[in-house]
Amino acid sequence: MATEVLFAADSLCYKAGFSAETPIAQVEDFRAEGKGHKAAARAYCEEHGIPEEAIEYTVEPQPLEYALQIVKAYFATTMQQLEVERKDIHVLLSDSVTFRHTLATILPYKANRKDMRKSYWHYEIRKYLEDHWGGIMLDGLEADDLCSLWMADNKIIASIDKDLDTVAGLHYNWGKREQYFVTEREATNFFWQQVFQGDKGDNIPGLPFATEEIIEKYGLTGHARYGVGEVNAKLLAAKGETHWELFQIARECYIAAEEAQAIQIGREDLVGDSRLILGAEKDLLEVCRLLHMTREINEDGTPVLF
Repeated sequence: MATEVLFAADSLCYKAGFSAETPIAQVEDFRAEGKGHKAAARAYCEEHGIPEEAIEYTVEPQPLEYALQIVKAYFATTMQQLEVERKDIHVLLSDSVTFRHTLATILPYKANRKDMRKSYWHYEIRKYLEDHWGGIMLDGLEADDLCSLWMADNKIIASIDKDLDTVAGLHYNWGKREQYFVTEREATNFFWQQVFQGDKGDNIPGLPFATEEIIEKYGLTGHARYGVGEVNAKLLAAKGETHWELFQIARECYIAAEEAQAIQIGREDLVGDSRLILGAEKDLLEVCRLLHMTREINEDGTPVLF
């Protein structure tokens, strides 16, 4: 039984904040609130011949205490489900800018979220977690990194983020109220599944496609020709047991894809060229480093990279 909880709380800020808002769609004298407000407003526009651009979307926040009660309720349920006390919960928060933002060169890290708004009470909820629950943040790291960094046999990770399934040990999904255990093999395979598939949520690319040779060699489906989805990523990740074995498979796949792209643009001369191979290895290493959860930090506080 775990005696300490590593609670990744970023998602809690969002969940509690948005739960304490009423979304509103207004067009002329018509007003729709709550679930289905967008569809109702669009239907009104269609019925009255009004362009949808005329719809004004706003939110009406509930009192801050309503949001904080949601936070408290999730913590209370977690303590009850895991049979721990308040002092046993370590609330972990992400820095606003992390090492991944600097590291990413193929695609900007989390750039697909730049236009996503935060809830009305987002910063107040975060401050509450810091002031009343001892919320911890380390420069340049995400809450997931802190969970990975401090994971031990007597700890359990509390998170609703699947990315932490790359960390072996006890887990608790506080959204679903489910406990489960991730073995070292499962953690390794899930990490490489992400490397092959990429992570659209964080704007991290994966293997763009698989060549015919790779499809035949590893028994992939034909869909891999157009992009490596979850099914084929799982198939590839199941072909090895260790990080070294799977790195070699990933390297083979990345180089094959780069060579196929070179052939498509009439650069057959680049097949087997050291520059192409180094480029493929560089891209693979970047993806691995973006997806890797921090296990150690250097003396200057920066993470030890994959």
